Amino acid sequence: MLSGELLKSHFAKFDLVEMLSGFLEQSHFDKEKFKALKQDGFKSLDKSQRDELLKIAGFKAHIDAKFQGFLRELMQSKILVVSGVEYKFSELEIYTCFDANTYKRSCEAGEIYFHNFGFDISFKSEPALYGGILVRSLKPLNERNFIFGPRKCALCILNAKVKNLNFDLKEADFRDDEVAFTPRIRSFKDESELQNDALRAVSGEFIGALESVKEYKKRVENAYKKG
Repeated sequence: MLSGELLKSHFAKFDLVEMLSGFLEQSHFDKEKFKALKQDGFKSLDKSQRDELLKIAGFKAHIDAKFQGFLRELMQSKILVVSGVEYKFSELEIYTCFDANTYKRSCEAGEIYFHNFGFDISFKSEPALYGGILVRSLKPLNERNFIFGPRKCALCILNAKVKNLNFDLKEADFRDDEVAFTPRIRSFKDESELQNDALRAVSGEFIGALESVKEYKKRVENAYKKG
């Protein structure tokens, strides 16, 4: 399973180590701890330290803004090309080591990571600092129908009967299709956590189409009700 050069270079622009370093240099995080973490490229970052970071004023807002900027750029300026078939990104979510139950991985930037719930396009990831974008819905370019749901997206690609799957990005211009951000389709500890989550990106075209797809729309609504 190969990742093309534009896919790798685009995802390499989003460096989790660089993002953390930039914030912590300006924050009140313990300087000695920061120095030790930076020296080994955050490879020693553990769960207690991740929890500590999330409690720092401004940290969540900082990383969420970075994540949303990346999602918006991806949806409005790129299409996904899988073994020659072109897809428009319609619904995406970001998950990282700062979220519960994110799959641990050691991946290069742009590497495709299939799992039980679908597939991710990974950021450069180490066992202590990892993450990627879950592809939840796609729209085959120049077709009317969407592929709704992460498992269906994965199955559509895996069932294509292509021997050597390859993935890449291609430049596009969808700036007229506004991107909206909502809570992700996942479990939350409480109502407050749900209300403060906005790392699911959906295109305006997707929102319009969702109104006519009762089954998937109901699944989304029920997920929010469950919390």
